[in-house]
Amino acid sequence: MNSYPIELIVQYAPVMFVAGLTESQPSEGASGAPSSPKTLSETIALTPDSKDPFSALIERLRSVLSAKRRAPVWDSDRTPKFQVALVDRAVRFPPRKINPPQQSVRNDDIPSTSVPHSPLSPLIPSSPLYPDGLIAPVWVRKHLELVPSVFVLFLRLWEPPPPSSPLDTGNSQDREEERKQDADLSAEIAVRKRSTGERGIKLTVVLLASRRMLEDPSLDARLSFIRRQSGLDSRAALFVLSPLNTTELQEFVQSLQDALFESATDYYTAHTKRVRRKKSRPAHIPASSGPTIGRPLRNEGWIVRYEYKMATFAEFRMEDELARKHYEDCWEGLIGMFTSTTVLPPKTKRWAEAKVLADTVSLKICKLYLYHSEFNRALMHFNRHLMRFSEMMSGWGIGEDSFEYWSWVARQYRAFAELLDQASRSGLQPTSNSASKFPGAVPQHLSTPSVSTVDPSPAFFGLNPLNALQHTGYFYYAAAACTRRRLERFTAINNQDVHIYNTRCQSPTYSPALVNERKVDHLGTLTELYSKAYELFKFHGGSSSRLTYHMAYRIAETHFLSKRYDLAAKFFERIERTYEEERWGDMPEPLLAMWCECSRKLGSRGLTIRLLLTILSERRSAGKELRGLLEVRNMSTYKSVNTRYQLRQMPSPPEDHNFIELESPLALFHMSSVFWRGTVYVGEPASFQLTLTSPETNIEFLFTELRIYYSEHLPPVIVQHPEIGIETPYTFLGDFDVSSIDNASAVPIQADLHWVPGKSKTFAGYLTSSVTTELRIHKVELLFDKDTCKFMVPIKLIGDTDQLPRTVQWFAPASSVGPQLSVSRSRPDSCSVVFRPHLFSISYGHEEPAYCNELYPINIEITNEHDQDLEFDLDVLLQPSDDDTVSYVMVGEERSQALIKGVSFGIVQKGTSATRILYFIGGASGERTLDISIQSRALCTDGEPDQAIHMNETLRQLKVLVVPPIQCAFRTAYLRDSRPLLPVMDLSKFEPNAFEPVGRALVSIDVTCTGPQGIVVSSIQLIPRASSGFPFESDGPRARVLYTSLDFGERDFPSVWQSNDAFSIMCEVELGEDDAEEFPNDEVPFPGSFEVTWQKISSTASNLTAKTNISPPSLKPPEDSIVALITCPPSANLHQPFILTLSVQNRQRFRTADLYLDVDSSEAFVLAGPRHTRLPTLLPGMSEEVFFNLIPLSTGEVRLPTFKVHDRRKPPGLLPPENEDEQTDAPYNHASLSRVPVLLASQDARFEEPEQAEGARVDPDALPMIVYP
Repeated sequence: MNSYPIELIVQYAPVMFVAGLTESQPSEGASGAPSSPKTLSETIALTPDSKDPFSALIERLRSVLSAKRRAPVWDSDRTPKFQVALVDRAVRFPPRKINPPQQSVRNDDIPSTSVPHSPLSPLIPSSPLYPDGLIAPVWVRKHLELVPSVFVLFLRLWEPPPPSSPLDTGNSQDREEERKQDADLSAEIAVRKRSTGERGIKLTVVLLASRRMLEDPSLDARLSFIRRQSGLDSRAALFVLSPLNTTELQEFVQSLQDALFESATDYYTAHTKRVRRKKSRPAHIPASSGPTIGRPLRNEGWIVRYEYKMATFAEFRMEDELARKHYEDCWEGLIGMFTSTTVLPPKTKRWAEAKVLADTVSLKICKLYLYHSEFNRALMHFNRHLMRFSEMMSGWGIGEDSFEYWSWVARQYRAFAELLDQASRSGLQPTSNSASKFPGAVPQHLSTPSVSTVDPSPAFFGLNPLNALQHTGYFYYAAAACTRRRLERFTAINNQDVHIYNTRCQSPTYSPALVNERKVDHLGTLTELYSKAYELFKFHGGSSSRLTYHMAYRIAETHFLSKRYDLAAKFFERIERTYEEERWGDMPEPLLAMWCECSRKLGSRGLTIRLLLTILSERRSAGKELRGLLEVRNMSTYKSVNTRYQLRQMPSPPEDHNFIELESPLALFHMSSVFWRGTVYVGEPASFQLTLTSPETNIEFLFTELRIYYSEHLPPVIVQHPEIGIETPYTFLGDFDVSSIDNASAVPIQADLHWVPGKSKTFAGYLTSSVTTELRIHKVELLFDKDTCKFMVPIKLIGDTDQLPRTVQWFAPASSVGPQLSVSRSRPDSCSVVFRPHLFSISYGHEEPAYCNELYPINIEITNEHDQDLEFDLDVLLQPSDDDTVSYVMVGEERSQALIKGVSFGIVQKGTSATRILYFIGGASGERTLDISIQSRALCTDGEPDQAIHMNETLRQLKVLVVPPIQCAFRTAYLRDSRPLLPVMDLSKFEPNAFEPVGRALVSIDVTCTGPQGIVVSSIQLIPRASSGFPFESDGPRARVLYTSLDFGERDFPSVWQSNDAFSIMCEVELGEDDAEEFPNDEVPFPGSFEVTWQKISSTASNLTAKTNISPPSLKPPEDSIVALITCPPSANLHQPFILTLSVQNRQRFRTADLYLDVDSSEAFVLAGPRHTRLPTLLPGMSEEVFFNLIPLSTGEVRLPTFKVHDRRKPPGLLPPENEDEQTDAPYNHASLSRVPVLLASQDARFEEPEQAEGARVDPDALPMIVYP
C-alpha cells in the first residue's frame, strides 16, 4: 500500500487538538520591544526539569495522549476514540475560504465568480485541483492534521502563595493578583473560543490546579467568572485537573474523550449536511471548446467529490455502514467517468489521479466489509474492481499485452494482501477451508482464484467460489504472479526496442512509462512477494500445501535470475529434500538445469557432476551446451567440496585427490535384475541376469569399471572394460558363492562397458549359497576414470523407486538378440534360498461323527519318511464357532478352548511312527475345524537339535462333524386347582417361603436317540435349580415338582438305546401364585433339569462317559379369569344320594366378580340346593363353594343338571348400563351377561397350543355321569 497516498487509506477517527502541553514558540516582536508576560504554564513547559509537581503531570499527559497520535491503516476497534495531536497554544487553522483572484485571461468555460471558496476547491486557480481535479490527498490531510473537531486547551490556574499559618486568610494584594490572572486567563480563552467557534469546533479548557486549590472555597466563584468571561459552553467545556498518577490520569483522559465524542460527531455531521446541500444543487457548467487553460469539472466530478467527502465525514463519525455506502456511490461515479474518454482522457494527470482515487476507495470498501466479518462481500467487491478496470484498460491501450496492466493488477493484489496481513495481525481470522488448486500464472485478472469456504452453513453451498476469502498468502502469491507477467511483458517490449536499435541503427523513442519501468527492481519485488507468500503458506498450511514448494521453486528461480547463486542453491536443496522424503523421484529438468548452473558458478565440482548425470538420466536429449559441461577439461577445474550429497574424497588410494564418489544413487541407466526362479534349495545355483540400458541421449557412455554387490557386507564382483574389446550385448560372468566371494583374490572379469544411446547390456551368472538367505543385487556402481577426472556413479535400483514390474524379460544366452521368455512373479529381482522340506506323513484315526459333550478321541500318527531322524512338535488351534457355545481340545492334562502348543512327539527315527491322542469335546452340533501345525527339526550328528538351521513347519486342517446324541420333544398340559383359594387377608400368605397352589402342569418328555451309533444310558436324574430344594424362587410365579416317572423306574437303567429308540418321562409340577408379579401370564422357569449319563456302545473306556442336560422349556400357563369347577364322583348308584360341589374362582388380578347362578332341572336327578341365586361378590384371588345333594333317578350314562354362572359386570372396554349403580336382586336378562365357563375338575386340561386349548373341555350343558343300578 506504499504506492498510494497514506492519507487516502488510513482509518479516520475524530481529530482532537491538545494545546498547552508543548513548548511555546517565542514571539516574533521587534527587537528591543518588551515581550508579553509568560503565564505559569509557559514557564513550566519551558522548564521541564523543574521540581514542580505539574511538570510530572504534563509529562504523563503527553505520554498518555501521544499513544494515539498516528492514524493506523487497520483499526477494527469501533469504540469511541480520538486521533490526538499535540499542538502549540498559538496554533493557527488554515483559511476556510478565500476569494478567487481576478482572471487575467478570460475563459468562457470557467465561470468567474467572486464567491469565496476553499483553497482546495477546483474553482480556485491556486488550488492543485484547478480546474477539473477531484480530491487531493492534501484535503484529507487538512482534516487529519490541520483542523480538529475538538480543541482541548490545558492552562495553569493561578494560585496565591500558601498561607504561613492556618489563621492567615490572605491579603488584598493576593486577591488583586488573583483577579488580574483570572481576567488574563479568560481573555486568552475567549480569543481561542472565537477562532474555534467560527469553524464549529468544540473548545474544552482543562485548568491545572493543586489539591490545595481544590479545597479552596473560592474555586467555584473563580471558575464561574472564567466561564462567563470567556464565553465557554455550559457542557463539557471546563475541567479542573490536579496531579494524578498514571492510572488515574488514563481514566481522566478516557472520560474526557467520552464526554467530547458527541461534540466531535456533531462537528462532522455539520460538515456532512453542508456537503449534502451543495450536492442537491449542483452548478450547471456549460461545455464548450474555449481557451486551453482547461475545462471545468463536470457535474459527475462534483458528485464524486461530494460522495467522497460525505464518506470521509461518516468515517470520522465511525458510521461504517453509511461510510461504505457513500464510498460505493463514489466508486460507481468514478467508473462512470472512466467509461467516457471525453470526461477523463486516458493517460493524463487527472486520469491518473482519478485512478489512484478509485483504487483507494476500493480498498476502503473492502476494509469496511472486513470490519464486520463480511469476507465474501469484501472479496466480491475486490474482484469486481479488478474486472471493471481490466475491461476499461483494454480500451485505454494498456491491456494484458502491456506491462502497465500487470503492474496495476499486481499493485491491487499486493495492497489487498497487505490489508489482510494487517487485519490478521490485529486478530482477524477469516474462516477458510482446504486450499484449492492455484495456478502459477495469471492469464487474466480473475483467473487467479482465491477460493475457500467461509462458513459451513447452508448458504455456503450457493456461494461463488471466487467470493470466498483465502488467507493472505494467496494474494501475495497472486501479486507475485502478476509481477512475473509484468517482467515478461517489459522484457519483451524492451527487447523489441533493442532489436530496432541494432537493426536500424537509430535510437528508439522510449515512452515515459517504459523509462520509469526500467528503474524498477522487478526481481527484488518478486523475491519479496514470493518470500512473504512462502512464509504465510508454511504458517497456514504446513507441509500439506503443495504451493509451498512451488513458491520455493519460484524464489530459487528469482535468486538465480538475480545471480544470487548461493541463495538459489539453498532453496533447490530444500526442494530436492522434499522430493526425496515424499518419494517423487528426480526433480524436473528446468530445476536441475538451474541448480547445475548455480553449482558450477559456486565451484561445487561433485554436485555439478551429479546434477549433470541426473539430467542425462531423465532420457531427454542433451544440447550442445549441456554436453559441453560434461567435458573432462571443464570438470578438472572444479574443486571437490562437501555438499548434501556427501561428496567426499575417497580415502583409498590416498594420493588420488580427484576421486569423487556420489553416494546417492542415480537413475542414469535403466537397470533391471531378474532371477529365473524365485526359490532354490541350499547349495543349488540360482541363475540371474543384470541388464543396464543407456538413456536416449546423444551422448555415448564409456566406463572403466562395473561393480556388482550381492551383499552389503561382502566385497563386490568387479567387471573391467578391456583396452581392446568387441562390443557385445551379453556377458556371462560365471558362478559365484555368495558366502565366500573374495574380491582380493578374485581376478577382475573383462567385459564391454561401452554404451551407445538407447542400447542395453546384459550380465548373467549363477549365485550359490550354503546357508538360507535372500539373493538379490543390492547395489551397482560404475567407475569413470579418465585423465584427471575420476568419479563413481551408483545406479538406482528399480525397487528403490517402488516401480518394480511384476513381469520382466529373460534374455537367452545363445541368441542375445532380444527377450525370449518372460518371468512373472511378485518380486522377480530376488530369490530365496531355503532348506529342503522334511518328508513325513500324518494320519488321523477317529470314529465319526462326534456326539455333543462327548470326550471324542482322535489318534494322530506321524511317520518319518526323511533320510534322517526328526523331532516333532504339535500345535492345535480350535477355530471359534459361529454361536456362543464352548468347545474344548485336550491332550493329556492340558485342556484349552482355543490353542494347545508344544505337544511333543519326541524324536522319531527314520522309517518309524509316533502316535498321540487328541481329545475333542464339542459343545454344540455342527462342523468344527482344527488347525494343526507340525514343527519338524532335523538332528545334527551329535544328536542335538539345531532349530536355527533344520526347522520346518507344516500346516494341516482337520474337520470334525458334531451331532447331538439325543433329541427331546415336550408336551405340557395345565390343570386348575379345585381347592378353594385362600382369602385375601389370610396370614399364611405372608409367611416366609409361603406357597399358594393355583394349578398344576403335566409335562411329558420324549427322549429319542438320534445318533447313528447306539448309546448306553446309565442314569437319568432330575437336578433341581435351587440347591436347597423346594420351593424354587424366580422372577415369575413359583413352581415345584411333585413327582416324576423316574421315581418309579429305578430298574430301567442301565439301558441300551439304539438309533431311533425313544424313552418317555412324565413330570407333574405344582404352580404357585406370586403377588409381586405384575402380569400373571409370564413364563415360569422349569424348576430343574434332567441329566442323562451315557457313553457310546463302541466305547469301553470308563473315562469316555458323557453327560447331557435336558432343560425343559419354561411353563406358560394359559390366561385365566373366572371359572367354575364341579367336583363330584365319576359314577353313582340309583337312588343313592351324593354331594356335588361347585367351586367358583375369581382368578383375575384387578377386577371384582359379581356373579349370578342358575341351575336347570334334570329328569335324571333330584337336586337339593340353590337354583337361582346371586353369589357373594368375589374379590380378585377369592373363591366361593356351593354344595348340592343329588339323587339319581335313572341308570346308564346320564347328564348332570345344567349349571349356569353369569358375570353381571361388563367386560373391559364396554360402557356400563345407566342403572349400574342401582342394587337389585331382580332377574337379569341373561342374554346381556357374560357366561362363566363351568368345567368338571377331573377333565380340566389346557395346552399351550391354541388348537389344543379347548381339547379337554366338554359341553357345559351336557356334563356326563354313569349311574349304576
